[in-house]
Amino acid sequence: MKDRAQIKSGETLLVLGAGGGVGLAAVQLGKIMGATIIAGASSHDKLEVCKKMGAHHLINYSTEDLRTRIKEITAERGVDVVYDPVGGSLAEQALRSMAWKGRYLVVGFASGTIPSFPANLPLAKRSFDRWCFWGRFAGARARKECSKTFHN
Repeated sequence: MKDRAQIKSGETLLVLGAGGGVGLAAVQLGKIMGATIIAGASSHDKLEVCKKMGAHHLINYSTEDLRTRIKEITAERGVDVVYDPVGGSLAEQALRSMAWKGRYLVVGFASGTIPSFPANLPLAKRSFDRWCFWGRFAGARARKECSKTFHN
């Protein structure tokens, strides 16, 4: 979130799949970075854990409309950053719910479905999609650090 989304204190972060391990980590990191956290999960029990971990707002996307709730929470402004390890049908709803110049972190596809959405959506929001392949990022960073160590 720091490197790819460049999230800043005071911005709004939507975490999809917030009740899972990756989602809970994003909730905690977003809170540490000073963001307002909207946690989205598929059950009341998962959302209770998110609340305990610091989420400010909760959306049960199994029983509530994601876009409607985001509009209510953000006074129709939208979210600054979407952290999406889920994919599937939630992806387009989240993308449509972003604020102007929002950033969308594609982390994975836990739903089992790789989303597809109209290419004009990022253009309309002037948003930036940030693809996060942690394995490659971590490996590249490790090689860079190792290179510094052995060449200095």
